[in-house]
Amino acid sequence: MSTAGTSYEGLVDQLGDPGRFQMVMMLLMYVQEIPVVWAALMMSFSGKVPDWWCQDNGTNIPPEACLSCRNDTYKYCPANQSTCNNVYFDPMMTTVVSEWNLICDSEAVTATMTSIQMVGNLVGAIVSAQISDAFGRKVALYLCLLILTVFCTVAGFATSWLMFTVCSFFIGIACGGYLVTYFPLAVEFVRSRWRTVVACFPFWSLGFAFFGLLAWLVHDFRYLCFIIAALEAPFLFTYRFFPESIRWQLSRGRIDEAKKTIVRIVKMNRINMPDLSQLHRLAEREKADRIFQKKYTFFHLYTSLKRVKKMAVFQTMWCISSIVYYGLSFGARNLVGNMYLNISLSGLAELPRIPVIIYVNDRIGRRWTCFCFYLLCAVACFTVAVCAAEGVSGLATVNFAMALTAKMAITAGWAALKVYTAEHYPTVIRTLAIGACNIAAGIGSILAPYMVLMTEQNLLLPYTVIGILVAANAVIPFLLTETVNKPLEDILIDNHLASDTSGFSTNRPSGSSNQDI
Repeated sequence: MSTAGTSYEGLVDQLGDPGRFQMVMMLLMYVQEIPVVWAALMMSFSGKVPDWWCQDNGTNIPPEACLSCRNDTYKYCPANQSTCNNVYFDPMMTTVVSEWNLICDSEAVTATMTSIQMVGNLVGAIVSAQISDAFGRKVALYLCLLILTVFCTVAGFATSWLMFTVCSFFIGIACGGYLVTYFPLAVEFVRSRWRTVVACFPFWSLGFAFFGLLAWLVHDFRYLCFIIAALEAPFLFTYRFFPESIRWQLSRGRIDEAKKTIVRIVKMNRINMPDLSQLHRLAEREKADRIFQKKYTFFHLYTSLKRVKKMAVFQTMWCISSIVYYGLSFGARNLVGNMYLNISLSGLAELPRIPVIIYVNDRIGRRWTCFCFYLLCAVACFTVAVCAAEGVSGLATVNFAMALTAKMAITAGWAALKVYTAEHYPTVIRTLAIGACNIAAGIGSILAPYMVLMTEQNLLLPYTVIGILVAANAVIPFLLTETVNKPLEDILIDNHLASDTSGFSTNRPSGSSNQDI
């Protein structure tokens, strides 16, 4: 028997580097994630407005083709009516717009539906975090998969756009909950040096790219819902075999369950058994840490003018990043060229961010990395807007390339911002700070669909607004200090609160460092 370390990290170091257990678990979680990504992006296809013609002059429209359609009836809304009562939609795709005649005065309904799904994402992220803390990461993860499977199935049978919107809200809850639960569960089973790899693995971007292919194959939002549900349902049967977080089990004093999980890992990885006699001590430490963490709330992010300024900067930047990211993601359907190819390329455009960020972030610093990528995004967006204003039809390829450049730049800039945010807060409130920023990002995602709605008519205004927002994001980081090559702080010291991160003592040695926030 080998001796496990006296910390949870020491225990994890004894369980594989990584072993077959970790590899199988990661593969299972990432494959589960792809249908989740499709569900999260579903409205990028389902909300598309197909070509349509209004024939309210009494002419009957043949079901096979719009033989009597004229150019002057293309997307024509009668002046004295809220909608067109005799409309012909392009049969090459079936979306919620063609299914429930969401045109003319009802054209904003699709943006509202998408926003409601984003509200679900925000609610799901908050609720899932509470469930995973109270009942375990595994329970929260599979509850999200169950909700997603059920409501995608129901959405496929929706008889009205109101029913579909309700389903979209719960689909959003499932997606938001899953995406904030799976990563903490994954990293708790791997050594610290592998966590960056786990974080950077581009399954979201690959799922995004494959979504365009899936939409091209089915052409129907109902079939899309059924396929997502059918692909996710089999994973529900893996619940019995999926491990619970050892860290969560120890923090709840479930030492026997933690031992069983460790034994499973050891057998599958074919390694030596760690010294399990240390589990009682680890359980006490994890429980003390959990109790200690509860002393801190969102209030501690705003207890001084410096902290208010810092949080205002980060929440503003996260909100803008979310508006721009989701605006460009959902707006890809309205760019020139093939809609399905545009969606796929929009996903693939995110892939370069990983090697670029790894190479650039430490060399020029967090602020300058954010500045460069946000500025690049702004320039690309302004280029798209100028081409749209001038009606430069011959530069359609350049326009599309600029849109993809903007998408790559915003994902890279946001990735750098996440690192910059985490490094500005000490350990004891870092999770709270990221949570507060995620709430701001959720608000941005709720607003983004209305930006996309503007792209249905013209690219000038939305891309101009996006360019202005992201240009502001480029300069805001310089309101704060640089954090590159600076050690992460562990504690937060106020006049009324000074505590040790272990939870065993409220006194800190005078030589300990603290962060001026």
